This record gives sequence, structure tokens and C-alpha cells, in this order.
Amino acid sequence: MRSKAVFLLVFLWSPSTVLGLEASGYLRIDKRYPLNTKGPYFLDFYNEFFYRIEGGGPTTSFVTSLMTRFYTFPRITTLGDLQNPDRVAPMDLFLWEAYVDIRRFPIQNIDLRVGKQRLNWGTADGFNPTDYFNPEDLSDFLRLTRKLPVESFEATYYLNGFSLTAVWSPTANPILFPRDLPLVDLSSFVEGMEVSRIEENLELPSREWKNSQVALKAKVNLWGYDISFSAFSGHEHFPLPTRIVLSPDPQEPPTMISEMTFELPRVWALGADFAGDLGDFGVWGEGGVFFPTPMDLRIITPAGEQTTPVLSDQPYLKWILGVDTFFWDGAYINLQFSHGFPTEIGKDQMGSYLLATFEKPFLSDRFIFRVRNIFETRDFYRPTKSWGTLVAPEISYFPDDNLEILLGMAFLSGKEGTLFGRWQDWDVAYLSIEASF
Repeated sequence: MRSKAVFLLVFLWSPSTVLGLEASGYLRIDKRYPLNTKGPYFLDFYNEFFYRIEGGGPTTSFVTSLMTRFYTFPRITTLGDLQNPDRVAPMDLFLWEAYVDIRRFPIQNIDLRVGKQRLNWGTADGFNPTDYFNPEDLSDFLRLTRKLPVESFEATYYLNGFSLTAVWSPTANPILFPRDLPLVDLSSFVEGMEVSRIEENLELPSREWKNSQVALKAKVNLWGYDISFSAFSGHEHFPLPTRIVLSPDPQEPPTMISEMTFELPRVWALGADFAGDLGDFGVWGEGGVFFPTPMDLRIITPAGEQTTPVLSDQPYLKWILGVDTFFWDGAYINLQFSHGFPTEIGKDQMGSYLLATFEKPFLSDRFIFRVRNIFETRDFYRPTKSWGTLVAPEISYFPDDNLEILLGMAFLSGKEGTLFGRWQDWDVAYLSIEASF
């Protein structure tokens, strides 16, 4: 904790006092209150401090940013924890971005970007099937569209409104899950056995050239629309189980101990997207066809071994179409229809999602009323048979241009087997205060 704090102080002090760089960022204080009365009064959710500096000249520049997440409650279970600052005042410190831009190198029409970066591929609003490289940051289910920067090399060639981008990343990058979320449900793999303890192992791809990731994207503007085509070879971000070993628990017979091994599926994909205007409406769409390497799950028990497929080699499609517009009174509406969620892998696992956002400013734009809704169905032709939903009404108050005070609630519900059905005990009220600079 002490070394983290020293590093943070040096990082904050250097731009204004020594280097004269541009600085920006925000501080967000976030409090969550569970509406499920069986739980605690307050959730131990993180607050955020984000700090970004950038600088450079005409041909070379750099960006570095830090994400600090600090928690409300201490994590203390013993007297010895009182001697550990990381337990008394829990904090996570991320080096968020760290990259260098080199323009017109090695020739006039090529720009390079090297380092930890957010690549931002795709044209849809948040859910992007062709955004291959950056893994999802699902640590906050109210901000499902956030992604993590990754280390990569990006080269872009420009010529008369046409661009060709090549990206290489040395390794696969897994998803970030929320704290305290149950990650494993054995019931879908093992029946008729009581398990007392589950041990999970995640085996990332080895550090070999064959496991690095590469992608190409060609982009052009035609008839006022930005259109691009892409290809990708690499790994999915969401792990799948490949081995389960069940053995008797000597301390609690006749229950079992489960050791589960997970791996990231290998995949290559072809994608396309577009974005533009149609009258007073903004329109966009993108889609990707994914060609996975098949994966099998080995289940080893005292009675024997069996193998079952968890991912076939059948191609699967993810796509999204969207439209938005502003009305004469300042109201805004955004509608998107998506087939496939970032954590869904395989032809038989795709769900369909209707995403809607409505915003209405009032009182000279000092207040904004907002409603966000995601409706999920596992059967496109019978949407009411297997549905889930997230509804989040919010109101924001802006006492100053760089200060937002937000009050909202999120309600989740759904049938068994749906994404939001599994989260239906997570109904929360929340207060967020964000100051930016």
C-alpha cells in the first residue's frame, strides 16, 4: 500500500510542477444500497479516481493514465489485519493506459501506436462484436460497456480517405469479473453429487508466437457512411471449462472436492460495420462471424471418466443494429438490437437483447432524467418464454459544468437460465458524485 501511494503522489505531482504536461481526469464517489433486504445495508463497492497525462510534439506524443479504485469498508477478520494498510483501507491501483504515438513512421502515410491502449473498434454504442482485442470490464454491472486497455502494436496506413490498420498483441487477455460474484455453477456439468469445495484454475495460453493475437481492418467513407471490414485471429476473453476432477472430501464424506480447469477458446473472425446519418437519425450496425476451435470438457470421477463438448466448431454470428435521434425539446432516444452478449460463446449460446436509453433535460439542462433498459430473450421467436430485463431510472443534477450528482435505481429480473435472471437478487439504489477536471 505504501509503495502504491508513493507512486501515485509522484504521478500526480510531476505534470504541473516539473514536466508541464496536460492533465485530466475525474473523481467518482459511488455508494450502493441493495434493495434485497436479506443482504447487507450497504455494498462494499469501489470509488474511482482516474488521472490522465499526455504530452509530446508534432511527430511523437504519449499518454499515461492511472485508475485508482478505493473501497468503503475495511477487510478485517483478525487483529493482525489491523497492521496491514491494504486490509484497513483497501485500494486497487491500475496502470490504465501507457502508449506512445509515432506519426509518419517509417514512411509519410503510416502512424504507429505502441503500448497499453484501448483500440475502440466497431461503430455500435457500447456492445461491439468487432471490438476483438480489449476484454470486458464487468466489475460494475451498471457499466457493462467498459473495456480494459491491453498491450498492443497498432500501425495505420492512410491514403485519400482510405485507411488500413494492423494490430498485434503478444497475448490473450481475460475478462474482469465483479468481486464476490459466484463464478462456477457445477450443476450444469455434474449431477447427483454433493460438492463441498470448488478449486478453480485458469490456464492462459502459453507465451508463444502462435498464441499472440493479430487483426486487420480496412476503412473507407462511401456515400457519407463510414464502412469497415476486419479480420481477427486470437482468443475469446471469457473462459470455458475443459476439465473437472471430482475426488472424495476426507473431512466431509460423502461429499466431493471439485478441481476445475478453465481455458480461453481459440477463435478467428471476420467482421464488418457501418455508421452514418439517415435524415435526422443516426444509424449504425456491425457484425462478426466467429470460427471457433472446438473444446471438450473432461469430467473425471472415482467412477470413471467422460468427455462432453463445451464448444463446437460451428461458426456463430454476433451482430447489432442501432438508431438514435434528438427531439425538438432536447429529449434523446437510443435504440439498439443485439444478437449475442460479450460473455456468450458458441452458436447455441446466443441471446437476443433490446437496448433502449431515453434522456430528457429540464430546468436549463441542470437536470437530466434518464431511463436505461435492456430486455433479453433466449428464444427470438418466443421472447416471453425465456426473458430477462434490467431497468435503471436515473436523475442527474449538474450544479456546475464539471460536477454531476446522480441518483438511480436498477431492477433486474428474469426467467431461470437468462443472464439477468441469474442477477435478479442484485437490485440496487445508488448515489454517484463525479467531479471532473
